[in-house]
Amino acid sequence: EQGNKQGTQKWQAERKKECLEQVQAREVHRIFAEIEYKRKEVEDRQRKQEQREREQEEEELQKERKTREFDKNWRNETRVEKRVGSWRGFQDKKPSKKAKF
Repeated sequence: EQGNKQGTQKWQAERKKECLEQVQAREVHRIFAEIEYKRKEVEDRQRKQEQREREQEEEELQKERKTREFDKNWRNETRVEKRVGSWRGFQDKKPSKKAKF
């Protein structure tokens, strides 16, 4: 309907040799082309948004995996024993008496 109205307005403004039906048909095709173009743009934006969301989720998973791996390595039995053992060894030492001057 909008194409027919615009086609009629254009035909009346130009008053060329083309018949009204041809001008209206051209305007209808133009409007359909615009609608299709806008639909494709919307689909592209949605696809890009979904891709960004997937990438963000993947980055979060990677970060979580690295954090878990770091914690696992940090809590490793030999590493803990090394840290705690050195502290225990430090506590077990008897304070030596310093000579007074």
